[in-house]
Amino acid sequence: MRSKLMKSCLATLMAVATACGGVSDGPEAPTSSVGESTQTVLYPPPAPASGNILDSTTYMGRVNVPGSIQTQFTMVPQYFSFSFIVSGTSTVKLEVTHLGTSMYLDTGLFLYGPRQANGSFGTTLRAVDDDSGYGELSRITSVTLAGGEYLAVVSSGSGVGKQFRLQTDCLAGTCVPVP
Repeated sequence: MRSKLMKSCLATLMAVATACGGVSDGPEAPTSSVGESTQTVLYPPPAPASGNILDSTTYMGRVNVPGSIQTQFTMVPQYFSFSFIVSGTSTVKLEVTHLGTSMYLDTGLFLYGPRQANGSFGTTLRAVDDDSGYGELSRITSVTLAGGEYLAVVSSGSGVGKQFRLQTDCLAGTCVPVP
């Protein structure tokens, strides 16, 4: 009897949470109290009128595959972008690593490309991750890409003053560091 009552209570609680928006498979929704954010907003950068997502980010340069780059957030929200090149079909891993990253940082990781002949990376997401890495850090475990130049974007909605390290790794294919 007690077990049936517990199951009934749990089912009712889940139904109420779902009906009130407490359970979601979508992007994280912003929640805040006066002057303080308790949940960061980790949406991709806004699509610019130019159609090139690079225009909505702070470009920090190219990173080799394999390789890494480290920087620090200075405002909220902020979108840092890094390009990388793969020659031929390659499978890569992108990760905001625990090593070299400030504690209690929540990041989003977004992948665009390849770069088009006109220089644009477009605005179509090829891969995205919020919290698959260590804690609330981001990791795209494996993505197969055709040869070309791609743009990785790291964001944080609450990372002012916090540093992060983006690591790129080649899992398969022809990932050759660019001189």
